[in-house]
Amino acid sequence: MSDPNFSVSSVLAPDVIHATRKDIPCIFRVTASLLGLPSKSCSLLILTENENEKRKWVGILEGLQSILHKNRLKNQVVHIPQEAYDSTLPLIKASLAAAIVDRDRIAIGSEEGLYVIEVTRDVIVRAADCKKVYQIELAPKEKIIILICGRNHHVHLFPWATLDGSEGSFDIKLAETKGCQLITTGTLKKSSATCLFVAVKRQVFCYEIHRTKPFHKKFSEIQAPGTVQWMTVFKDKLCVGYQSGFSLLTIQGDGQSINLVNPNDPSLMFLSQQSFDALCAVELSNEEYLLCFSHMGVYVDSQGRRSRMQELMWPATPVACCNSSYVTVYSEYGVDVFDVNTMEWVQTIGLRRIRPLNMDGTLNLLNCEPPRLIYFKNKFAVGAVLSVPETSDNSKKQMLRTRSKRRFVFKVPEEERIQQRREMLRDPELRSKMISNPTNFNHVAHMGPGDGMQVLMDLPLVK
Repeated sequence: MSDPNFSVSSVLAPDVIHATRKDIPCIFRVTASLLGLPSKSCSLLILTENENEKRKWVGILEGLQSILHKNRLKNQVVHIPQEAYDSTLPLIKASLAAAIVDRDRIAIGSEEGLYVIEVTRDVIVRAADCKKVYQIELAPKEKIIILICGRNHHVHLFPWATLDGSEGSFDIKLAETKGCQLITTGTLKKSSATCLFVAVKRQVFCYEIHRTKPFHKKFSEIQAPGTVQWMTVFKDKLCVGYQSGFSLLTIQGDGQSINLVNPNDPSLMFLSQQSFDALCAVELSNEEYLLCFSHMGVYVDSQGRRSRMQELMWPATPVACCNSSYVTVYSEYGVDVFDVNTMEWVQTIGLRRIRPLNMDGTLNLLNCEPPRLIYFKNKFAVGAVLSVPETSDNSKKQMLRTRSKRRFVFKVPEEERIQQRREMLRDPELRSKMISNPTNFNHVAHMGPGDGMQVLMDLPLVK
């Protein structure tokens, strides 16, 4: 209801020409913003059982909106959902993973391989032919693309040039990573290189990624307390989440690993007595951690003891969770966003059946008809992370081949363009939009029906 375009109103007969005269007093209209660019609004007509019921609902919604305006509640919106690309692109439906390469490119992992969408140029690149890409991580400094792909969930390394459609000079399969469920990247204080961490059940393989051959070097192998469900790098430790627990594991063998759910804290005993999936963890600035489980989020200190008595409770059962300075919790009913410091529930995004395609939740797949690729633009981000193009639900664009077998253009075929132009020329209203108004117009002379060609010939020439 904080949407600036939100409104609720009764309707008149011309607004609902399909309705019977008896139903018109029982219908009201709710208007709100749509996802696409340029910004548009959409209206939903709602039929109630009787006129009193309609008045009640209109009154409730108008009252709530009035309370919001009167209290001048601070707008705490974090994510601005936008459609990242045209939903008619067939690749979107089969998306399993995604990553933002730069402000003009999105990498999409699908059943058929790795593709790159150049969003501002409508160019689609078939980057890699590996089947079923489950996760994409990028190491731009080393110019390496890291994928979990294939029937056996192996980790593969590809050169950065693959993103441009160049034939890859190498495709390195890390044989010991068979059955990998998760990867993450990070940098350590003792090394400037990007480190890759690969979770295979309870085992975590640690590699350095290099720009030159052999492109990777294994430097450690860590055993997690349980099957790894989530992981990231906090400072020089690997934080892993597993059923009912999180731990900070030493990566290079220096120091002690820390159980972030301290078994000596009686207030956390309930976690070991039931099975709670580990969704994600957030490192706060003052040696405090938020541990997000499938039923709640708990705050602990650096020794794994509870630091706050309050818990974060989810409005619905989560199916996924992403973290930054805010925790974004996905459920079947939408997305809820929480401020990790104040514990405030700051935003709800009412997009049902949406799931993240990358670890930070910036790219998402909305399972509607047709499926849509949704970009969560962070309101507080400096500069554009992704250039979002204009989108259309009625696009007639198709993937058309170019001279390169790896590059396609996504545009309206020439025959279709000609047909569309014919249809526009037939419609006077559309035709008037096609013809621009005169510019730099000066009235020189008025000619009536009796004036001849001589008058035209006598007009001064414009130099």
